[in-house]
Amino acid sequence: MINEVTFARGRFVRVLAVTVGLSALSSCGFALSSDDGETSKKHRTIVGAENAGGLKRDRDHEMLKKVSVDPGKVTKDSTVVVTAYTGEQAADPILFVGEADIPEGTAERREYLYGQLIPLLSHESADKRPKAHAVEAGTLGGSVECMMVDPKRENSVCGWADSDTTGVAVIPDMKLDEAGRLFASMRADIEK
Repeated sequence: MINEVTFARGRFVRVLAVTVGLSALSSCGFALSSDDGETSKKHRTIVGAENAGGLKRDRDHEMLKKVSVDPGKVTKDSTVVVTAYTGEQAADPILFVGEADIPEGTAERREYLYGQLIPLLSHESADKRPKAHAVEAGTLGGSVECMMVDPKRENSVCGWADSDTTGVAVIPDMKLDEAGRLFASMRADIEK
């Protein structure tokens, strides 16, 4: 009888500990699995969306043939998108480079991509990076910023970095706040 009571009491204590532990984790913001096996914090990736922020993807734009972008180190599991977007909102095409599942931190990769793209807009060295201005990240979170690379022509570079993805866009001929809003709306269509 003692063994049965001890076993039952031990099982009760373990169930209580697991219940208290799960409650503590969920109150700290950790994602717990639902019954269907999916977590509330979904792993995200990027896609070459046909439409992004009201702009249309242009896979054959001449700019893509003239510009060479090194995406940095990638693995077989990485996703890399290099494409152009055109439309009424943008006087000139927007070059977008995005990556997911890369072997380094996404913030570091965003900085690397800035170094690749800033010289396309300015004769300044990528080492002389302009001041970045924060942009509202929206529901996707992470860090979003834009910088005016060539104030005379209003050429901007915007980028985001979150836990899974990073993306950078060259946005020519647009005021910085407009470029930030357009970039945020593009991201909503590109990051899935």
